[in-house]
Amino acid sequence: FTRLLGHDVSHVIGRPLVSFCATDAANDLAFAIEKAGTETRLVSCEATMRHHDPAVAPLPMRFEIVNLLDDPVVEGLVVTAYDVSELHHTRRTLEHLARHDALTGLVNRSVLLDELERVVAEHRPAAVIFIDLDKFKRSNDLHGHQIGDAVLVETARRIRALIPDSALLARLGGDEFMCGAVF
Repeated sequence: FTRLLGHDVSHVIGRPLVSFCATDAANDLAFAIEKAGTETRLVSCEATMRHHDPAVAPLPMRFEIVNLLDDPVVEGLVVTAYDVSELHHTRRTLEHLARHDALTGLVNRSVLLDELERVVAEHRPAAVIFIDLDKFKRSNDLHGHQIGDAVLVETARRIRALIPDSALLARLGGDEFMCGAVF
């Protein structure tokens, strides 16, 4: 705990664990600790903890708490903490990839269809343009996939530059793009 968060051991001993929480996490950790005091099974929760150096971002940590109050040797709660920063980063990356095209960064077909369904359900006026690059496959085969990928990225950049910020631009797959705007 002191290694991960930079606190001096003398500053940590005797202080409640929740006093090191970022403000939005204290209640969740306090509830888990209270629950662990009455449970015989493992209780876990995640809480964001403050670093000793205020310039360092708070650290998301997973706590696992085991009740050993009845154990004559321990007579307490045993708390194990794990840094879950990488897990959170990976989760955010996967969530982004599930909704965006990895090559162009544009939203994917799924996001576009969800947005179109919402607009239709709200009976809002909208316009949609379908864009397909002519002879892209032949060019891609002739010049290679690396050049083809560069063409797709540049195409996405140019279309984005031409449309309003409020318009939705999606890569549907291959050389197909769709742009939609609500009026």
